[in-house]
Amino acid sequence: MLEKSINIERKLEETLEKLGSIKTIDKFNNEKKIEVKDNYWPQYLAVFTAALSYYNRGLHSAWTSPALPKLLTNGTEIDSYFPISSTEGSWIVVSYSASISVGAPLAAYLIHSIGRKNTILLTAFPTLLAFLLIAFAPSIECFYVARILAGISEGLANIALPVYVGEVAQAKIRGFLGSITAIFLTLGLLSVNVIGSYTTIFQTSMILSIFPILLIGTFYWMPESPYYLMMKNDINSAEQSLIKLRGTKMVQEELKLIQVTVEKQMANEGTFKALFCVRSNRRALLLALAMETVLQLSGIQAILAYTQIIFIESGEQITSEMSSILLMIIQLIASISATNFVDKLGRKPLLMISCAGCGIALMFEGLYFYLQYIGYDCLHSFSWVPLSALILYIIVYSMGLAIIINILLGEIFAANVKGKAIGINTILYGILAFFVSKLFQIMTDHVGMFVPFWIYGIFSLSAVVYIYYCVPETKGKTLDEIVEWFEKS
Repeated sequence: MLEKSINIERKLEETLEKLGSIKTIDKFNNEKKIEVKDNYWPQYLAVFTAALSYYNRGLHSAWTSPALPKLLTNGTEIDSYFPISSTEGSWIVVSYSASISVGAPLAAYLIHSIGRKNTILLTAFPTLLAFLLIAFAPSIECFYVARILAGISEGLANIALPVYVGEVAQAKIRGFLGSITAIFLTLGLLSVNVIGSYTTIFQTSMILSIFPILLIGTFYWMPESPYYLMMKNDINSAEQSLIKLRGTKMVQEELKLIQVTVEKQMANEGTFKALFCVRSNRRALLLALAMETVLQLSGIQAILAYTQIIFIESGEQITSEMSSILLMIIQLIASISATNFVDKLGRKPLLMISCAGCGIALMFEGLYFYLQYIGYDCLHSFSWVPLSALILYIIVYSMGLAIIINILLGEIFAANVKGKAIGINTILYGILAFFVSKLFQIMTDHVGMFVPFWIYGIFSLSAVVYIYYCVPETKGKTLDEIVEWFEKS
């Protein structure tokens, strides 16, 4: 095994010496007087269609925002299927979050057995079934089952999509394409708030059932990850995949680099023991878990699930429906704007700005509800605070935390442990999302809405220090260079 590893290392060094790095392929061709024009559109198309899985995730993540106010009307409106309590409403929220942890280990297995592409396609089926169950639900138990199915689908997408994007995109545009997935997620959040606010629960579910079908109909035609095909020792298919993704037949040098990189990474067994005992794997996993904790304890799951409830409780003068839609539109604009910065400013500065901004916004939101709690007439002097603070929160969240962490998940792990590592990370995501969402309901009902906002705010501000000292900058680096950083630093 040691001799094999040494031979692979030598082979990698020879290849890298010839190429310098993947970033020098253009230079290599220029020296031969061959004009090569970058063609990114095949990669855009592959990622755009794959990102429909995140669009579907957004639909389910924020479904409760317009649905809960209707369900909590105790059956007085036509749209209410049956009366539910606030506690039952919270279980509708957290059953989704908790089941994400079920989909995660399944996805970690599937992306290695059936591939990244097929796992992404698979997410469409529980998503579709969940919408149909909601549409025809005769009891609240059907809502619970639907939400569990939707959570499993998210667990699959959370692993498969970052891995796919990280492996099909060139280093030059990997950050941009990673941020595209966040835009599709935000589009899903916006869509369900718009559609759900002005249609019945049945109508909303039937309309949204179209999108998992659209995922199958478009992404089915896209190529599989060349890294996955190389892991399966299918060199010819890996080459054809790379030709389709790069829009050129001149992929031999990059194919060689992928082959040597995969051989190097696969030389060590991709076991859970290797994940924890190999220094680079262990350090990457600890970073991923820490950043997932930062993301979830910023309170995003609770805010998305209870957006309209928050505005109703604040006494906001414009309707809760309009406030939530405005918030999602601003999130979409911020997510699109972030694509211009992620490969220019880098991952680390955006993360620090994002956490600091989230912390400040959440502290002000908590202050408003505290003043309301002690009886101060907030509507007279500070009616603008709830919406303004959440707008600030959504802007800075969308330009940092929402996109960078998914990009990092696709970048920092070696191919042989990537599925297992992101699976563990997604299990933590589900647990934390459950905790954060349940905490919001318990604290709001028994103390006051200011408490969860202050808890989320303090944690977001504290995360800035961790990011400054512990998070590496991966902008412009190849996947092999990133793994080497974890090995050597």
